[in-house]
Amino acid sequence: MSKHVNAAWIQPVSPDPALLVDRDEEQKSLRRYLDESLEAQQRDVQILVSGPRGVGKSIFTKTVLRQFARANPKSVLVLTVDGRGLRYREF
Repeated sequence: MSKHVNAAWIQPVSPDPALLVDRDEEQKSLRRYLDESLEAQQRDVQILVSGPRGVGKSIFTKTVLRQFARANPKSVLVLTVDGRGLRYREF
């Protein structure tokens, strides 16, 4: 299953989740996709979060995943890999 969420916004670039202004509908949409996937016991789910560089895609995704993991602690494993500076083959 593939889904798409557009995370375009016009707030300043910041890693602060408090700046996710007016992203309630997008957050609900992503949570709904995650909830449906968990309920259907799907193990291979791909969700594309798109938008221009610097609009907050990473913090948006991290915020929703953190909320989802808190709500489903026994069903969700969140693994963060910082691959900045690594080329694809090294990663």
